[in-house]
Parts: sequence; C-alpha cells; structure tokens
Amino acid sequence: MIRWKFWTILIIIFITGGLLGSAGTALYIRHVVSGIVRGDSQALPGLIMGKLSRKLDLTDQQQLRAEEIVRSGQEEWMDLRRQAAPRVEEIIRKTIGELKTILSPGQAEDLDQLAGKAKERWILTGESGLKPE
Repeated sequence: MIRWKFWTILIIIFITGGLLGSAGTALYIRHVVSGIVRGDSQALPGLIMGKLSRKLDLTDQQQLRAEEIVRSGQEEWMDLRRQAAPRVEEIIRKTIGELKTILSPGQAEDLDQLAGKAKERWILTGESGLKPE
C-alpha cells in the first residue's frame, strides 16, 4: 500500500515538473519572439550576437564590430519591412476578398473578425507600417 502511494506521488511530481518547465519555456520563447516581431531594437541583435559569440568565440573587438554590423543590417531590414508594408497589406486584402467568394456569409464574417484580430496584433508591433482602418 505504501509503495503505490510513493509511486503516485513521484509521478505527480514528475508531471508537475514537466508542465512547469514547458510553461516556463513557452513564456520565454513568446517573450523573445514577440520582441523580435515588435521590432525591439535589442531583441534580434541580442539573439544573433549571443549565438555568434558562442559559436565563433569572438574576441571583444570582433564582438563590438559584429554588433555594429548586425544592428546596421537590422535597420536595413526594418526599413525594407516598412517599405513593403503597403504591398503586403494589398496582397492580404486581395486574398481575403478572394476567400470570401467561396465562403458563406457567416464564414465571411468570421474571416473578417480573424483578419481584424491579426491586423490589430500586427499594428501593435509598432513596426509593421500598416495603418489602422
């Protein structure tokens, strides 16, 4: 009788640890990814520099120069993202319009809600270049 209690408690502890570890990892990843998507000026270069430093064993001087290069590349990437935003929005509108032609009125309404929520998240990133309607 004591044996099954021991194993039950051990299994519960193991499952709880797994769930807490998974939740913590998911929150960390969400935080890092959301920083990158938001265009946080520190998130992407920090992530890239961490990996470069670990994998390439950069000297202090190489690390400083690499950080300048990575930041410059990020600025160019963000400029391109802002320039492309109107075309991206046009493609999204066209795609949604085409999808509506095959949907029922209720489905089309649901699609509008889904698209609105997605656009709101995209606009809240602050770097999308998209404008609220």
